[in-house]
Amino acid sequence: MHYYKCDLTNFDELQSIAARIRKDVGEPTITIANAGICRGKPILAASKEDIDLTFGVNNLALLWTAKTFIPSMVNKNHGHFLIVASQTGYTCSPGLTDYSATKSAAIAIYEGLHGEIRRIHKADSVRVSCVSPGPVDTKMFNGIKLGPGIASLNPETLGKKIADIVCGGRAKNIFIPAWAGLTVWMRAMPDWVRVGMQGFSTGIFSQLKPHNPMEGK
Repeated sequence: MHYYKCDLTNFDELQSIAARIRKDVGEPTITIANAGICRGKPILAASKEDIDLTFGVNNLALLWTAKTFIPSMVNKNHGHFLIVASQTGYTCSPGLTDYSATKSAAIAIYEGLHGEIRRIHKADSVRVSCVSPGPVDTKMFNGIKLGPGIASLNPETLGKKIADIVCGGRAKNIFIPAWAGLTVWMRAMPDWVRVGMQGFSTGIFSQLKPHNPMEGK
């Protein structure tokens, strides 16, 4: 097993690390785009650094990773690129505006890549998948207050599901747990439903205190 430290928001640094990976283990045929960050602040309270970091890690890094590793998959017509998005990409809760916006973009990137690889590059055997989980029990969601009977997702459960998708060899677009998929239907509901749900969800994230991965840099 090899580990590589890299600032994924830095395209040139990623190219350097990618060259080391190719030298050490060969060209990757499976890439899981799992890097993500949530600062957990309302837009008016978020600093420029908070917003730059959120969009940099959740979106730019995703695009740079795709541009770095997918071309080889397309050339060989073989490989799997999996994106970890979020249910918040379908419905935005107060306090998570920038995070939700990046996850909406991640879902759009998934849909776009899926279509481009198949329709433009004609690489039908390159799989592109998307997993949209509910809240996961990690430091990124410290302080979350879910309702009765609803628990944060265990990271090991999510990891096993991702591994099952990759090992299954088929492209998937799933929600985990299954109830997270109900957020998709919010887009088909009258706007007052969305307003009501945002009022309900405000308390869930109001005490969010995610860790700061930049501390100690």
